[in-house]
Amino acid sequence: MTAGSDGFVRFWDALAIDQCEGDDNLRYYIKPSKEIYISSQNNVSSLKKHPANILNIQCSELFWIVQDSFGKLYRLDVEKDFEREEILSMKVGRISDMAVLDKQPGVLS
Repeated sequence: MTAGSDGFVRFWDALAIDQCEGDDNLRYYIKPSKEIYISSQNNVSSLKKHPANILNIQCSELFWIVQDSFGKLYRLDVEKDFEREEILSMKVGRISDMAVLDKQPGVLS
């Protein structure tokens, strides 16, 4: 799994990566097995959506918490095909880091 500034979380076939053979320039192209796009509304007054600049993903069996550089946290529901819900939006800027709590339902940021 990879994620980044383009707003995509991509899943890759590990076997295909393990068995790849590059071309003359040692390049090998693999299509992701699944992609999830996360958009972020960069400005409250703006209606234009921007891709989330994904900084961190905390995974559990039932849901994932995704942190972006625009000061937002999203909850992706694993059981509902990664349905997205914005759970926190910081108007003052980005969130430095986060940690998911095992014993209680919560996230520290």
